[in-house]
Amino acid sequence: MKAALQQVFAGNVPPVDTVDISVQYGDFPAGSSIKSGAVYLSTRVKDTTVVLEDGKLHRVFKSLANEEVDPAALRAAETVFEGKGLEGLNKGPLQNAAWIMEGGKEVYELPFAHSETRPVFVVVEKGTNRILKVNASELEDPPAEWTKVAEIMEGYGEDELLKQAVVQAKQLLKIDLTGYQASKDPKMFSVVHFTKEGAPSVIGKYNAKGQFYALQLEEYGSGI
Repeated sequence: MKAALQQVFAGNVPPVDTVDISVQYGDFPAGSSIKSGAVYLSTRVKDTTVVLEDGKLHRVFKSLANEEVDPAALRAAETVFEGKGLEGLNKGPLQNAAWIMEGGKEVYELPFAHSETRPVFVVVEKGTNRILKVNASELEDPPAEWTKVAEIMEGYGEDELLKQAVVQAKQLLKIDLTGYQASKDPKMFSVVHFTKEGAPSVIGKYNAKGQFYALQLEEYGSGI
């Protein structure tokens, strides 16, 4: 941990009060940032959280003030609200922005308030301003309704879901899914994979209306 903090803070390491250790076991979904049986060390220093996985730097999470976000990245994130891809959800104020380094990528995680507990999260790659993930959980079906809508959701065919994703992905991820193949995940309910040879793979989650409330490039790898 000391070596990781030296790396993150360029040698100017603030005092560290505590380091937490955890090990989790389970069948985690593909792309999860947690590995079964791995040992995780974590500490928080002021506004920055540093996580090690089996002794190696795994993730850095830093809270940002709004003015610390690259304006170009912010403008890119705001475009996801321009159209019907989020069923008319209005763009609320930016709250609790963060910079994250994980898996060789540096990204901005930008939550736009829509309700008190369920903001719209937009993840933008630092430098390229590519949108890697959009998650509008406000559009997810309430847990109390899951048993009622499960049959409806299972009834959507892969071609039908692809048609819907083509429309939304153009707005949310700036990707044209024309020519892609759609396949429902055999283990994760309401999860669909979109693939095309030589093109970026995309993963999404849909609701009872057949609308995708979460879409992301699989290369982001943080789990849908």
